[in-house]
Amino acid sequence: MDQRLFQHEELYARPRSRINYFAWTVAILLLTGLTLAAWLGSFYIFDQPERPDSYRILQRLHKIELPKRFELTAAPAGEFLNAKQLYDRYVEMGSAELAKTNAELARNYIRNYFQVRGLVPYVIGQFAIMEARELEPNDVFTSGMVALTNAVDRGELLMEHVYPAETATVPLMKQTLSVGLEIKLERTHDLSAVIHAERLVDGRIMITAIPLLYGTYTVTRGPGTFRLAPPLNLNLAAGWPLLKEQPRRKAELHSRCTADQRAREARCRSRRVWRRAARPHLRRMNWCALNRPSRSKHRFKLR
Repeated sequence: MDQRLFQHEELYARPRSRINYFAWTVAILLLTGLTLAAWLGSFYIFDQPERPDSYRILQRLHKIELPKRFELTAAPAGEFLNAKQLYDRYVEMGSAELAKTNAELARNYIRNYFQVRGLVPYVIGQFAIMEARELEPNDVFTSGMVALTNAVDRGELLMEHVYPAETATVPLMKQTLSVGLEIKLERTHDLSAVIHAERLVDGRIMITAIPLLYGTYTVTRGPGTFRLAPPLNLNLAAGWPLLKEQPRRKAELHSRCTADQRAREARCRSRRVWRRAARPHLRRMNWCALNRPSRSKHRFKLR
């Protein structure tokens, strides 16, 4: 067919549009950036639930499980460390290593110790309560009590022991968690896991521990029992530790004054007991002294 017959149609045809390669390049780069941002965001949120913003987003997505109550025979595998071992472990860590360890400890607790790397550190030993207060909504744990304790055999180690419970249980807990009470944690009955470690300004170490069994306790001053309960919500924006520097110093000062007062009262009681026990003996000594002839009288007769 002769092509010249269609030349007039090509003259009036729409000109072909040119491909804008620059626009397509920009669009592809934007899509790649969005994909990379979504991937990094998912890694940031799902792999780091210990961050307050990540925890809040996962809660809204219903991707966070509530802390569960463990049984003694089905608890996470761990190692039981006394006060000296705990102090030696965390005091040797640098700031970066301690921050990494704290993130891992909190992450394991939030995930209910699912796929834990290594062993969970459990606390054993004897600790004396220096201060105990009720938990508030601006704390990490919003209901229950927290007790500031000091290791009996290692003064450089402090522990804030968390007792999460319902609000109705707090009055019974206050009757038991009194200043001066000694808490004995044993591997056969207790599973208090370390969830945070803090290096204080003076070089001491303060750890935060929580009992994974959430057991039942007997009230020491009066009849009754109270039972701990796993927390329903964590306010991670409040930050660690629960007892900040000023409240902790105030609690330590109050505990020191209370201990000095008790020591003075004990010395007074011991003096009273000694005086009561020595009264009969002093009476006998006074009677003998009154009835004993004086040496000067005998000398006078000899002369």
